[in-house]
Amino acid sequence: MTTTSPWMSAENSRPSTGAIGPDPRPSSLRARVFYATLTVIGGFLYGTVGSIQHTNNVIVVGVTVPWGIIVALLGCLAIVVYARLSRHGVGRAVQFMGGVIPAVALYTTQSSGGTVLILGDSLGWVWVVGCLVIGIGAVLRPRVHRELGDKLGQENPAPRSMETP
Repeated sequence: MTTTSPWMSAENSRPSTGAIGPDPRPSSLRARVFYATLTVIGGFLYGTVGSIQHTNNVIVVGVTVPWGIIVALLGCLAIVVYARLSRHGVGRAVQFMGGVIPAVALYTTQSSGGTVLILGDSLGWVWVVGCLVIGIGAVLRPRVHRELGDKLGQENPAPRSMETP
């Protein structure tokens, strides 16, 4: 009968995530580079779509509502918060914003035909500065404690060691 430490996974001797079964995190460098590249590409695509759609407006009862900028910034914030709260933490959020910010910067420049996608008007500045604030906020936000019982003064059950025959 073999027992393992409650803090180490028996399969690969890495710290356990507390989940039952093998550690779901990518173990190879190739997998980490692949997911990091995929996240940066996804961020670039989101920055492109947000840059195109941020100028959309709708008129509701005679008032112009800039729904494009609202949806674009809320979507960016939601993705960064999700990435920050996931197991990958600040790294995945930085990778995502590492794709968004270059896309936004690219579309603020003048093209060969003389057009600019993100104008120097108020919506353009809100989109550019909003992306930067979200990116900086993702990095500077303090880490969330996973042991909520410690904050509430309660005792957390430790992961049970698994016995294998």
